Amino acid sequence: MQAPVTLLTDFDDFYVASMRGVVASHGVPVIDIYHEVPPQDVRAGAFILRNVAPYFPEGTVHCVVVDPGVGTDRRSVVAEAGDQYLVGPDNGVLVPAARELAGDDARFYDAPYDEPESHTFHGRDVFAPQAVRVAVDGVGAVAGERVEPTRLDLGTPTFEGGEARATVVYVDRFGNAVTNLSGDAVLARTDYGGEVVIDGRRLPFERTYADVGRGEPLALVGSHGNLEVAAREASGADVLGLSSGDDLTVRPETKEG
Repeated sequence: MQAPVTLLTDFDDFYVASMRGVVASHGVPVIDIYHEVPPQDVRAGAFILRNVAPYFPEGTVHCVVVDPGVGTDRRSVVAEAGDQYLVGPDNGVLVPAARELAGDDARFYDAPYDEPESHTFHGRDVFAPQAVRVAVDGVGAVAGERVEPTRLDLGTPTFEGGEARATVVYVDRFGNAVTNLSGDAVLARTDYGGEVVIDGRRLPFERTYADVGRGEPLALVGSHGNLEVAAREASGADVLGLSSGDDLTVRPETKEG
């Protein structure tokens, strides 16, 4: 069975169909991951890919285009990560997923390409064709020299003196503000039914959204395993005025403080 190519972009426009067409015209199955990554938000794209890639089958090729540097001299890279492959710009967007899949064994290669038809649409003219070649002929079809990729670290905050400095790495369509702080790190310091003080605001720390009243904010561990700030049937980001990239001070407490 032919392994699929997935597409993850910040396009949210007809440009996606062009990439689908390039892949489908070679008889390769296409799976859309998501096309509403906030424009140029490389960190959000990296977070999404890291969380979804482990659920795909052997041989899957992930084609990622969140590419503020399109048209510049930034490289195209291909990564071999366990039994999956990743293709995209060398801006760090592939790195967290590659490490999630293969740890330090992930290998990155330069993926040279000819002058594309368009200087502003490498998704269609460079990355989609390269993903197809990897899916059909293997990583060697596009891989050049092994390279050290541009690093992107989503961060692993640690606690000092009972507090951690976390960052909002993604705000989903429900307005849930996802941080880079491990839920396990929070649970090591409080339990469900306790509280988390975020930038001085005390929030209940619960298992699920329905544990608070409608519109009320809370903190919880999301399905991705990280601390998330949310509100029941409302946007936690709006309620607390949070955006992707915001830095937060987080202090877990028991109800007694």
